[in-house]
Amino acid sequence: MELGIRGKNAVVLASTRGIGKACAKALLEEGVNVAICGRNSEVLEYTLHELRNITGAHVLGFRCDVQDKEQLKGFFRKVYDEFGKVDILINNAGGPPFWVFFRL
Repeated sequence: MELGIRGKNAVVLASTRGIGKACAKALLEEGVNVAICGRNSEVLEYTLHELRNITGAHVLGFRCDVQDKEQLKGFFRKVYDEFGKVDILINNAGGPPFWVFFRL
């Protein structure tokens, strides 16, 4: 599907797993430059490696806890330094841990 977003710049917050990671992958497959972030450095590095291998696209990754205002500011400074602007923002955030509904 051609979305007309090739060459745009995107930020996907909390994107080393789950929905955030899937969004980053989909954007990369459309030819979008993507910056991802996550709290865990090891998981972040693994995700970067995986996304680069799957898509062959340019993806940036930074360690950042989106709940920490200063870390978030630093993340966006790095993104703007690299990309110059952000065209697409996916404001993802991790939810509570998985829990069986019937146990509530």
